[in-house]
Amino acid sequence: MKFKFIKEKGFSIVEIMVVVFIVAMGLLGVSSLVMQSIKAQNIDKNTLIASQLAQEGIELVRNKRDSNWKIGDNWDSGLSAGNYIIDYTGNISLFSGNKKLFINSDGYYAHEGAIPTSFTRLISITNNSSISITVICTVEWTTGTQTNSYVAETVLYNWK
Repeated sequence: MKFKFIKEKGFSIVEIMVVVFIVAMGLLGVSSLVMQSIKAQNIDKNTLIASQLAQEGIELVRNKRDSNWKIGDNWDSGLSAGNYIIDYTGNISLFSGNKKLFINSDGYYAHEGAIPTSFTRLISITNNSSISITVICTVEWTTGTQTNSYVAETVLYNWK
């Protein structure tokens, strides 16, 4: 009895395993890149929201100053030195321990609402003189166990 070996061209099991390993390493690198991209996108989104919330806080204090002029009050009425919370309606009140922001039923960020967010906002006012105040708005948020913050600062003057 004679055995006949057929020599066909093809891939050996070792070659297939090497190719599978190389492809797996490439996919692992791509998946790591995708995860990093998703994390960076989330950080960028929250930083953008925080910067807009800080700017809104400063603009609301500026609006309070301008409203005081309009109704004939002293320009810094209601804006004495201290820590405050303020929301989109312009209601400003002294900080009493709750600076957390919620999304209300209208979809705006406020200090009361239905949907809690990871953001907090605190306005600090310092009286520099009879003609200016410094307004510092600090927005903080948490991402996992890390606390991030965004600070915006301006000086408002009694230029009228």
